[in-house]
Amino acid sequence: MTKHELEKTPVRIFEVWCKGCGVCVNFCPKDVLALSHHGKAYVANPQRCIQCGLCERLCPDFAVTVSPKPKAEKAKAEKAEKGSDDGEPKPKPKPKKTADTAEKPAADKPDKGEPAGKEKAGKESSGG
Repeated sequence: MTKHELEKTPVRIFEVWCKGCGVCVNFCPKDVLALSHHGKAYVANPQRCIQCGLCERLCPDFAVTVSPKPKAEKAKAEKAEKGSDDGEPKPKPKPKKTADTAEKPAADKPDKGEPAGKEKAGKESSGG
């Protein structure tokens, strides 16, 4: 890998810190990393990197760093996740009224000012 290519890659391996355990290589979802003939991790396919950060988080020796995505790429990725072309989240559809959620007739509702569950004095019968 040339010096120019090395500057463009978002993944950096500190070879001195790397003990060659292969955790970063095995967990990389895009096969960006590989083990060299010296048994140390190196960036084999920088163009495949999606900057997920798994290698950095899982490295027990802290030998891997991943630079964050530029803001433009983050916005593009977030837009793709939302599935919206204008960057605005799609509105949620309103739930349809069913028999359970439909409003009850006005006769069943208590009058304003009366506590719920109490009937009007005129409707009660004393029985005699």
